[in-house]
Amino acid sequence: MMLQGILEGNTDRESLLEWINDYEGEGITKSIKFDENGEPENISVWAYKVENGEIVADQEIETD
Repeated sequence: MMLQGILEGNTDRESLLEWINDYEGEGITKSIKFDENGEPENISVWAYKVENGEIVADQEIETD
């Protein structure tokens, strides 16, 4: 995400921070948007377990 901001011409700290704060788009696993404090919205936390020697997702944990 930060690389995209730099490629769009935000090469100093202030302009890159502004770009990130206004960012809304696809991340690696989901859509990402930041709140007014710069924290990601819609945080998801997952529990994982080991089955047959493999790590697999078990369930999403409520964060609210």
